[in-house]
Amino acid sequence: MKGFPSDPTQAIRSGSFAVINHPLIITFADLPFGQYAATAHHDENQDGMLNVNSLGIPKEGIGFSGNPKIWMGAPAFQKAVFEFQPHTRAILITMKYLLP
Repeated sequence: MKGFPSDPTQAIRSGSFAVINHPLIITFADLPFGQYAATAHHDENQDGMLNVNSLGIPKEGIGFSGNPKIWMGAPAFQKAVFEFQPHTRAILITMKYLLP
């Protein structure tokens, strides 16, 4: 929705998490039921930002809920949306590395 995925100030929840185990499991408590889209990136150099090359292609791993294809920029909210309901236990985000 508003700000997805480029404006983190619009995020309902966010955080930085050290990857100690694979897969990394993150829990957000007290999240209201509804429609959401999630994004993640692997901050390889730990500078707090998603680094991109001169063409805007991410140089670090990125992923989105629903694991949509990444083509010509980030997917729209509708491509990454999921419904969080009482039966929703987890979502899986696969990290994609677009550059070698």
